[in-house]
Amino acid sequence: MRFNYARTYMLCTLLLPSATLAWQPIDLYPHDQLRVVNAAEPTQRGRTLVKEVQQKMYAYQREDATDVAALLHVELRDDWHGEKNEHIPPWPPTGQRLELRFSPRSIYGEIEFSNGSLASVIWGIEGKRQGSWGCDIWQCFERDSKGVTVSDEDQDKAFLINAYRTIFELPHIIAKAPFITVITQGQHSAQENIECVFATWQSAKPQMENEQFLVWIDPRSRRIKKAHYTLRALAPDASAELSFISFAEDARGIFPTQIECVLRVNNQRYTHRIFVEQYRWEKAQN
Repeated sequence: MRFNYARTYMLCTLLLPSATLAWQPIDLYPHDQLRVVNAAEPTQRGRTLVKEVQQKMYAYQREDATDVAALLHVELRDDWHGEKNEHIPPWPPTGQRLELRFSPRSIYGEIEFSNGSLASVIWGIEGKRQGSWGCDIWQCFERDSKGVTVSDEDQDKAFLINAYRTIFELPHIIAKAPFITVITQGQHSAQENIECVFATWQSAKPQMENEQFLVWIDPRSRRIKKAHYTLRALAPDASAELSFISFAEDARGIFPTQIECVLRVNNQRYTHRIFVEQYRWEKAQN
């Protein structure tokens, strides 16, 4: 069974009686709390918050780091719960282990499955090219358990790899956004004051070419507590929600160890939970 987000979306939109296809990209910007995106004060505060998070979470990836990891290894377990979720991933709904490997400063990335029917199989991204419609086409590969490699342009592989990467590069992705601002200060829970940052590219208006991010940050601990962002590559109305439940910390920074993930597409909700078992990195060769 192959992972097919496009097929999943078509099933959601064509087979469900109440489903309606959203052709316009969703807009995550909370207009009921409208602020001018390029206003100086909230923009500066937003960038300051994100920079502080960069100094703490995944600090090995900072642009100014002297020992940026050449290759990061994240060993994790991904559990999908609920009857409707069982048909989304290409593995059993619980207990699937895999290792994500990627280079923080390049598009290279791959996942290797550790158990189950895909044990020792590797899916990877090795490049991209421009397609006939002007969009990027990811150049992928699959290496089977015997070491035989086949190149392909399976965009579902690329989507999955990049979806995992986004979780583990989140502060550094939004730090590059030209439009970034604090939306509001509010309560994430009864005990915590949390600030919300909105980030996007080119224009604050929703565009299929650019993602939108809402990120809730605890300014005291400099940790991201939750995030909500669009998934334009999947569908115009698709988005992901992350809740960072627990963290570990060492000399290289803070790392999430448990993340609750929600995939939203066409008013359907698919939930899974990621348990990080180990982080390892290889330093760049001088």
